[in-house]
Amino acid sequence: MPNKHVWGTIYDIFTKYGPKNRKKYYRDGIFCSLPNLTVMSQESNWLPLSIPEVSALLNGVSYPWWIAGGWAIDHFIGRKTREHGDIDILIPRADQLKIQKTLMGWDLQAADPPGSLRSWKHNETLSQSVHVIWARPQLGPWRLEIMLLDTENENWVYRRDPQIRGPLATMAQKSIDGVQYLSPEIQLLYKSKSIREKDQHDFENTLPLLSNEQKTWLKKALSLTYQNQHSWLSKLKN
Repeated sequence: MPNKHVWGTIYDIFTKYGPKNRKKYYRDGIFCSLPNLTVMSQESNWLPLSIPEVSALLNGVSYPWWIAGGWAIDHFIGRKTREHGDIDILIPRADQLKIQKTLMGWDLQAADPPGSLRSWKHNETLSQSVHVIWARPQLGPWRLEIMLLDTENENWVYRRDPQIRGPLATMAQKSIDGVQYLSPEIQLLYKSKSIREKDQHDFENTLPLLSNEQKTWLKKALSLTYQNQHSWLSKLKN
């Protein structure tokens, strides 16, 4: 039987979309319909690695990786501002088979829209439509979410609008202990499509700390992506 979290999600879907549109429920590249509760059940089953545990897991790998999501925002702010239900890392799409090798023996599931999680086969190069992989050592709670970053030469490319891009070398900030975190203005851009309560929280807590240059970059990126129609634009004034 689905747990309390899942029943709450079902109620929210019916309330927001109605039963005829229940397939609109979306998270990280996964569309979930109510007759299939598998993904929603899995979503609530997280015991995320800590940042030191992620660092230890990926110590010495030959490919770049960055802490992303809410933890990247909290790193920039300098304190934990909210609870985090998972932990995200970002790697170049071209390095996906390298991290598969790093995590050999783990249960790796590709978020394959518009469907659900499915096993990531050995040596399978994921299609451009797959952006997220969920990972856990074996059966049990999910421990790590891996996001695939599109790149071109030495630049990262924003998949929702390829006009938006920038050097890989400057897309992150480094902590005292050497861990690289996605820069806040870039992370907020990735959070801007379907704004959840936690995304709004992250934006409001980050905004006062952004430099004028960061605000200008984010404002331009949002304007390009959403044709000047985004709720954050009015607050991004230098």
